Amino acid sequence: MARSPGILGNWHSRTTFVLALAAFAVGLGNVWRFPYLLSTYGGGLFMLAYVGALVLLAVPILVAEVAIGGQGRGSPPLAMMWAADRSMTSRSWAAVGLLICAVALMLLVIQVVVSAWVLGTVNDLRLGGFSGASVIDAATQFERLLADPTALLQWQSLFLLILATATCLGIRRGVGVLVWILVPAIVAVLMPLMDFALRHGDLVGTENTLFAIQPLDFGMEAVLFAVVQAAFTLGIGAGVGMTYGAYSSARLPVVRSILAVAIFDCAIGVGAAVAVVPLVLGANLELAQGPALAFIAMPYVFGNLPDGEMYGVLFYALLLLIALGSALALMEVLTAAVKQLLLVRRLTAAVIVGAGVWALCASVTLSLSGFGPLGIPLMQFLDSAVSRLGQPLAVLGVGLFVAWVMHPVLRHDQLARAPELLYATWLLLLRYVSLPVIMALFVVALFH
Repeated sequence: MARSPGILGNWHSRTTFVLALAAFAVGLGNVWRFPYLLSTYGGGLFMLAYVGALVLLAVPILVAEVAIGGQGRGSPPLAMMWAADRSMTSRSWAAVGLLICAVALMLLVIQVVVSAWVLGTVNDLRLGGFSGASVIDAATQFERLLADPTALLQWQSLFLLILATATCLGIRRGVGVLVWILVPAIVAVLMPLMDFALRHGDLVGTENTLFAIQPLDFGMEAVLFAVVQAAFTLGIGAGVGMTYGAYSSARLPVVRSILAVAIFDCAIGVGAAVAVVPLVLGANLELAQGPALAFIAMPYVFGNLPDGEMYGVLFYALLLLIALGSALALMEVLTAAVKQLLLVRRLTAAVIVGAGVWALCASVTLSLSGFGPLGIPLMQFLDSAVSRLGQPLAVLGVGLFVAWVMHPVLRHDQLARAPELLYATWLLLLRYVSLPVIMALFVVALFH
């Protein structure tokens, strides 16, 4: 069986690979979950635990994903099959690639649905819908948005159209060009938001909440959340590292590139915390996470500050840029898989994926006023299926294959530009730190 390098495309440069992975890694969790975790679980101590989890757990797994992609030069199912062939082991490892695609699909549906919420909220903010509003008014406005499937379906369609267009244009003219725009744009939008928060927020409270060492708030639960946040922020188990790695050059310094992505991700997370926490504390609100923070607390804050509506639009533009970077990567994982498995053109594959995702998103949106399978809302079902089952299993599959099954020569070839000490350290961490911890978390998640 001969490999077909470049069958899916190639990046212009190593920098494009790093930017693409960075655009994916800076997920919405950096804005609506990380500030809450940082303030709740010990401030500086949580930050240290989070950085440790990134370096010791998430980075080794993402390196493993990129190694498989670089070796297989294909979408997750075919990359796993090719790597298994070259390692003279069973092709059944391709099932891990199919599981990865299922994880990517569920994550993409969640991203598109939330992006529709973002577009709907920024439209309300732009029209003055939150001017002088109370917290109850903001919550009512969000409930009204969720109860309007027609508007949400329109916003979802617009967001998916942008994704599909970029994907259809290919790796160089579409995805590659867009990530060069997205990453600088995220930084450019975040900077004035941080300045606004520092001018109008509670600085003393923020310093005591985010950056002070709070040993009483730090414990095993904090460590657990640090590990989970690190895993989600780098998106391990979703196939992005594998797919983007398939487009990279054979001489890519994988470990250093991914460490650069992790550093950028940490910087954006801290910046988002600085942009959010002072404003929430200054408004005498309890810091929340998830939709409660993004779609209730923040609209209330911006609606009651001088120039708040303008900066509120900037805030939701930031969320939209971040969501676009993540969704674009997940869309590419699925498009590459459909293209190779069904042997169709990129345009056809993108249309198939886009149509399927739109139908699933419509089902989720319509279920917000009803119930989905097992008597729970579809959004909650997807989130639970990904976090408790799909993503941990996919991560374990990738980690076990690269650490213990992949032929040592192939594994070493993919990391040839890494110094021997760095390579040995990575393999040691992957085998004896990352995998055992992730196995333990998987067991905890199943029975929690």
